[in-house]
Amino acid sequence: MVPHRSQPRQRAQPVPPENVMQAGQRQKNRTVTRLINAFTGLIGQRHYQELGVAEIAEAADVGRSTFYRHFKSKADLLVGLHRSIFRDLFADLQSSEQWLAETPPPSLERFLEQYQKRSDLRRAVAYRLGADTGYVSRHTRELLTSLVEENLSHCFADKALTLPLPLLAHSIAGSYAWMLTQWLSGKQSYSNDEMALHIHQLSRAAIVAALNSENRG
Repeated sequence: MVPHRSQPRQRAQPVPPENVMQAGQRQKNRTVTRLINAFTGLIGQRHYQELGVAEIAEAADVGRSTFYRHFKSKADLLVGLHRSIFRDLFADLQSSEQWLAETPPPSLERFLEQYQKRSDLRRAVAYRLGADTGYVSRHTRELLTSLVEENLSHCFADKALTLPLPLLAHSIAGSYAWMLTQWLSGKQSYSNDEMALHIHQLSRAAIVAALNSENRG
């Protein structure tokens, strides 16, 4: 009788490191989104200073330790919320042609229309950040400037600029920061269409001034 030979066990194929990293990043993104959504929901009902990290984590169905793996504090979470806001704001400014267009981008017009309706968020955030005011203001401005610089670097990669890119980004971010300040204060002096046009005109003028004459097209 021929003895039965067992088939050699197949070794599990190792998961490529890039797949592991991608899965980890997706999980991180999902957790961050849950925290931001929970925070946005709570801040629509309560003032900022009334909320604690434990309450935000519970609303997101995560532990405090998970919260602190992604954000340093409640103020840091508020800055993180602005990242998604700014992403929406610049959604239609993804090319040099869009930055240099005569008319403002639809994403800017949508931003002003949508966030004008968010009086709950404005009321909750604008006046009651307390000791976090300086941190949120500084880091939000830094985030905005960084995103503008990253965007311009991509859109004008093949263009020669007569101004340093960080200086140009600071100038444009300043216009957008002023617009956000007007929105938060509830004292906007212009209609949404006027505000969108003015901000875009200022940004366009700064870019045109920074371009060499042969690159202005």
